[in-house]
Amino acid sequence: MARSCGCLQQLNQKVSALPQRDTRASRFAAPRGIGKNSHRFAVKFLLAVMNSSAARDFLRANRQSNIHLYPDDWKQLPIPDVTREQQTPIVQLVDRILAAKQAAPHADTTSLEREIDQLVYQLYGLTPEEIAIVEESTK
Repeated sequence: MARSCGCLQQLNQKVSALPQRDTRASRFAAPRGIGKNSHRFAVKFLLAVMNSSAARDFLRANRQSNIHLYPDDWKQLPIPDVTREQQTPIVQLVDRILAAKQAAPHADTTSLEREIDQLVYQLYGLTPEEIAIVEESTK
């Protein structure tokens, strides 16, 4: 099931509502639920989804401008609402890409990126026909 990035906006609202840091620790307390929201997704999972062909196609079709990409455009991107265990294979591929790029900045990671795309397509439940449309539009 896909979920809108509205959870990030909610998190930002909660963080901005935090009291200013006080030297007395007893006056500083995080609002309830902030840890739950901020630990829901692995950062590498979010970055992989946001950099996937599916996200590129979605943003191309749903952005406000043909020239610029605005933060509100990103907020409309539905993030697959999956468990940490389901995020793990994608995070592991991101780690492999980062290791390859660290060892050789110009390393070709295209095959790993394609693997991420395939996993993201599965998370969104895309059919082979839909995948073909996405891949054609992102060439």
